[in-house]
Amino acid sequence: MKGKVLFEEVQTFRYTWSWYLLIAVFCPIVGLFGKGLYTQLIISEPWGGRPMSDSTLIITSVIIFAILLGIFILLHLHELVLQVDEGSIRYKFFPYFSNYKTLEKSDVKEVVVRKYNAILEFGGWGHRRTFSGNRAYNIKGSWGLQIVFQNGKKLLIGTQQPKELNGAIDKLKENWQMQ
Repeated sequence: MKGKVLFEEVQTFRYTWSWYLLIAVFCPIVGLFGKGLYTQLIISEPWGGRPMSDSTLIITSVIIFAILLGIFILLHLHELVLQVDEGSIRYKFFPYFSNYKTLEKSDVKEVVVRKYNAILEFGGWGHRRTFSGNRAYNIKGSWGLQIVFQNGKKLLIGTQQPKELNGAIDKLKENWQMQ
């Protein structure tokens, strides 16, 4: 970090449309297997037209529940952090990388806050890479910090606070010009 923090934002997938979609998909699956376990193991009636053995049903249910829980936890753990201080831009995107990556003036050719279309430009949200090698780290929304590196590659980091970020970037650019 190089001086006073001008902007900081932390984003997660919690309480986004993807979170609710995940719950909407998981609940029927858990309910279905829960009903099957109850019907076959508690009531002792075969579940379905071609019922599994009790042990196969238990093993299958445990595997399905473990996979669903793993996906749920992984989505819950995602955290995108963006910081702008007086001399650099720092970001991290857990669980992809947990240490901050720092960008100095010498790394960056251009930096701008811009509107983008996550689906059309990057194929969605999360950790994205295009065929040309450009990257995007985004959680939700349609605003981001576009960074063009000295080698021409681009990185877009999503934001939910474009006005505040733009003000911090203007101050950062002023500091960079004074260096």
